[in-house]
Amino acid sequence: MKNNILKKEYIEAFIGKRELKWYEKAFEKYENNELKFNLIACIFSYLYLIYRKCYKAGIIIGIIIFFSSTFLGEIGNIISLVVSVLCGLYGPKFVFIRYKENLKKFESLSENRIIANLKLVGGFDIKWVIGAVLFTGIFNKILMFISHGGYEQFK
Repeated sequence: MKNNILKKEYIEAFIGKRELKWYEKAFEKYENNELKFNLIACIFSYLYLIYRKCYKAGIIIGIIIFFSSTFLGEIGNIISLVVSVLCGLYGPKFVFIRYKENLKKFESLSENRIIANLKLVGGFDIKWVIGAVLFTGIFNKILMFISHGGYEQFK
């Protein structure tokens, strides 16, 4: 399996054609225990991870960013910034780890079946991103409403 990890057809099946070149280089670096910074992963942090179907990592990072920036004031904003920068460094590596885990599951299959399965489990998920944005926005509005006196402010 070691020599199949960086196989272009497998990466393309898992990632998609549009970002293939960037991920080919990134996966090669990750396979050699190096890092590659991704500005999109830094800016969108947990949304990037959810978009790339790394749901657990995305939810954990989203919770850390949301609660630190909401409840910890200035230090929370610094924590959120650090977490976002770390996500820019390690976010795509989560995608790589997920890719390798899935490739290992499929290694006994024929090449056509491996590619078909990688397409199924890979790619992106915009529905969850939209859901995360809506949830975060609504939850934030509820917290603001409560912190400003809630219903009492309308009496």
